[in-house]
Amino acid sequence: MVQNYFPHKDCCIYYAHCVKIIYVILCFLNFVILVLSSLLQEVKEVFFMGKACSVCGKGKIYGSKVSFSNRKSNRNWKPNIRKVKATVDGTTKRIHVCTDCLKSGRVERAL
Repeated sequence: MVQNYFPHKDCCIYYAHCVKIIYVILCFLNFVILVLSSLLQEVKEVFFMGKACSVCGKGKIYGSKVSFSNRKSNRNWKPNIRKVKATVDGTTKRIHVCTDCLKSGRVERAL
């Protein structure tokens, strides 16, 4: 005969306790995932800043190169981005700006 390690009334209490522990662990893991995703978003903004203009947001455009024989291959068009010193909120910062924004005067250059 198999010995019952958890009598019937204690088994329910043990099961409820395990469920509570698992629920707390899952809530904690959900919180960790939220924090890590927000940190990853900040890291993306820091490391991939040069790919788009920080004034107008102009970035890569994807499309197809079409040959004379109408064969299509993927390509992308990148904006002409320059890293310049500009005055942002009264402080001097280095920002990535497209040449259209520089020519139109949307950026106040710092000397």
